[in-house]
Amino acid sequence: MTSLKSDLEVLVRLERAHGRDAFLRALARAIDFGRYRAHDVESILLAGDGVARPTQAGRALIVELPVVERRSLSDYALEVNS
Repeated sequence: MTSLKSDLEVLVRLERAHGRDAFLRALARAIDFGRYRAHDVESILLAGDGVARPTQAGRALIVELPVVERRSLSDYALEVNS
């Protein structure tokens, strides 16, 4: 069960503590992810600006990889000490 009153109190406290701009960015991010509780917004604020931001996929990245010699799977076996 949610408690709107307590969520609103936390949200007001978060805005005062972090500033309106940071608070609104965190609120927008919470909405993007379908997170609607005050503790979700708080977690986003605590994570800071370094968290990934979802975006649309771009073009495929195609790079040429080096050619290497094929090896048997047994070449990767762990040695067993008896």
